[in-house]
Amino acid sequence: MLLSMEDSAGRDGLVLETGAGSREDTPRGLNFSSRSMRGWPLRCCLRFRHAGGVLRDGERKGGFGMDLMVDRKELDKALRVILQGRSAQGPDVVDFTAGREALTVVVTGRSVEVAIEAAEIGSVSIPIEVVAKLKKVAKTYDNDRLRLRANEGRVRLEGMSMAHEGIRMRKIARRLIDIPEDARQMDVLSLRHIFTAVEIEDSELGGKVLDAEKNLADCLDSAARSLADYGISRKELRTLAETRVRENVASLRKALFSE
Repeated sequence: MLLSMEDSAGRDGLVLETGAGSREDTPRGLNFSSRSMRGWPLRCCLRFRHAGGVLRDGERKGGFGMDLMVDRKELDKALRVILQGRSAQGPDVVDFTAGREALTVVVTGRSVEVAIEAAEIGSVSIPIEVVAKLKKVAKTYDNDRLRLRANEGRVRLEGMSMAHEGIRMRKIARRLIDIPEDARQMDVLSLRHIFTAVEIEDSELGGKVLDAEKNLADCLDSAARSLADYGISRKELRTLAETRVRENVASLRKALFSE
């Protein structure tokens, strides 16, 4: 396997090759460490190269099958539990399944759930050696939240992409949303906390959700004007409304998935 770094002009800055005939080429004054990597000028990207050549962004058609945002510390804790007592060179495969608001990480005998925000739900199986590298990579970022994406043969954490033939997407059925035509506005607003944007569009409810959000915004504007003299801001009203919507999510989820 070969790991390379390039700057925004596409010039190779670091080449680290492992296995037979390993070699290491570094530009002047650069040591291979997370600290020096963060100091690399302009933008940089890390790529894993296999026998088939470098996998660049955009070379794979179809985009990412799973796309989510997750808290960096929560992801680190989850991966620590999954990896505990297991060899990074072992045969284990770890399943990552992203729902609308939760990522379930499963390995034989162990399961962890992490809160997320998913742009694309999906499920992917990742060899444990890649999961171990994901954990190490996550520690090089200072961001509170990280973007995790995956498709067939590749997983990407923020700006770092790792390719491995053992990374396999698993089928996950999109859910059609069945709500009454005259559903309460609160229930319509709650849909975006349960389903992805794609699922809402597939169920032809995108317009209904947008209308409900516009109606809420208009109501908040009117209420804010009426309460301005009492020192109550629109931001406070919006926070209250969002809290009530989130409180409604549990009951709506129970009604939709009663089986």
